[in-house]
Amino acid sequence: MPCCCQKILPLCNVSVCDVIDFSIQAQKEGEHRLVLSYLGIEFTKLASFGVGQQIIFPASGLNENYTYTGTLFEPDGNQIVIQSGEIEYDCFSFQTTLAFAIDEPADGSTS
Repeated sequence: MPCCCQKILPLCNVSVCDVIDFSIQAQKEGEHRLVLSYLGIEFTKLASFGVGQQIIFPASGLNENYTYTGTLFEPDGNQIVIQSGEIEYDCFSFQTTLAFAIDEPADGSTS
């Protein structure tokens, strides 16, 4: 990840059973890189997108209850800047959670 994020966009919490959705579309076709770091550990996730496709990475493999900081890169290696309102962010952060469904009886009983 490039040294020293200038502006970090705080994303909503991300369930490790879900996806990381940046609410942006790919501008270039090919393999995009998501570089994440936590507790001094850095790793990369790869995913391919076509032009106009929503950039979404699976959150599988992430540890729950950690705060991650990350950066996105286009296939040519250029960093993706995320615009929110009038502010451009070069990095983002989110906390992971563990979410699961609780089966409830159809009749509403608690037994």
